Amino acid sequence: MNLRISIIQTELIRQDKTACLKLFEDKIASIGETDLVVLPEMFSTGFDISNTDLAESIEGETMVCIKKWSKTYNTAICGSFFCVSENRFYNRFFFITPDGKSYFYDKRHLFIGDEKKIFTSGENRLIINYKGVRFLPVICYDIRFPIWCRNRDDYDVLICVANWPEVRRDAWTTLVRARAIENASYAVACNILGNDLHERYHSGHSLLVDYKGKTEDLENNDCCRTYTIDTERLAEFRKKFPVLNDRDTDEK
Repeated sequence: MNLRISIIQTELIRQDKTACLKLFEDKIASIGETDLVVLPEMFSTGFDISNTDLAESIEGETMVCIKKWSKTYNTAICGSFFCVSENRFYNRFFFITPDGKSYFYDKRHLFIGDEKKIFTSGENRLIINYKGVRFLPVICYDIRFPIWCRNRDDYDVLICVANWPEVRRDAWTTLVRARAIENASYAVACNILGNDLHERYHSGHSLLVDYKGKTEDLENNDCCRTYTIDTERLAEFRKKFPVLNDRDTDEK
């Protein structure tokens, strides 16, 4: 089947949750018909983990808005946000469907430095089955770890949401393409634009990569872009070229 996936690449309004939520609602409203909208990492606050007042629960304002948008615009929506649960902080991925189903994944690999000091690492992979397509979500730094991202014959699309700086852009595009090729899957990677609070520049380059490595790159444009993936062609490719049968088994 075909599935439409829309990537929103833009500059975040950091530390202003109200403005960020308004920004993304307007962009989602502008997309038109689609099956899934992908938002970047910590889309509603920016990557400001020092201000824990920005954190909220899965019943907070951010998730209330996402659920409303999903129902209103009849599309699934995913991304990550600054979450607090039982006095612990998480970089939490969400996937919300129009019929009200909610899926969550906590970032497994916490980035070197403050993220490890503040966030709690997730323990479990998550596979989401939506409209017959299986998704594996990962967050930013997770994409560097091939065993965690390994396709165990359990997903068709890898989704990576990120705040990935320009200084490591070559690593970003290489890693996303490698994960798609080695796992015989699509990879959808959503990044941001602009400077963060430490004046690190982010140049976007959100990507959609197919199972052969063919790549669509949003470059440094502020835009919403919709792609169509074809899981029947993916299944045909896997049947003719069953690379997953030869994968290593040191899975953790």
